[in-house]
Amino acid sequence: MFGNLVENLGLKEGLAEFKEQFNKDAKTTIANTQFAKERGIDVAKLDEWGQQIQEQAIHRTAELHERTIGRAVDAVESLAQDETLAQLLELKRDSNPEDGISGEAEDRGSPERAMTSASSKTEDLDASRPASSRNDTAEV
Repeated sequence: MFGNLVENLGLKEGLAEFKEQFNKDAKTTIANTQFAKERGIDVAKLDEWGQQIQEQAIHRTAELHERTIGRAVDAVESLAQDETLAQLLELKRDSNPEDGISGEAEDRGSPERAMTSASSKTEDLDASRPASSRNDTAEV
């Protein structure tokens, strides 16, 4: 919503122009100081340094990504190809029926299983209530 508003009002272009002009003015101000003059720092030198910093940032970001995310992706891919791990995961899934996980894929989402589960829960609830509060119609 705000993205369209910013684009429609031209704020994005205006902000870019302001930033560019601010940087030019800042570099000129810095270059005109006594400190910069004594050391031979001018606007061109400041532009060069700014470009070097941007290149270093891009290089270091790519390097950091490779060292972290890249290695994590490699590790996950190698684990996914490991037959032993796959077999262990299958055994774990088969041995945890109380978690609702079974080795039989057909049973997992079947409507019959859901109905059986729901009716057994209802029976458990009825059994826990006192007899006077139950809706037993078959009283004799």
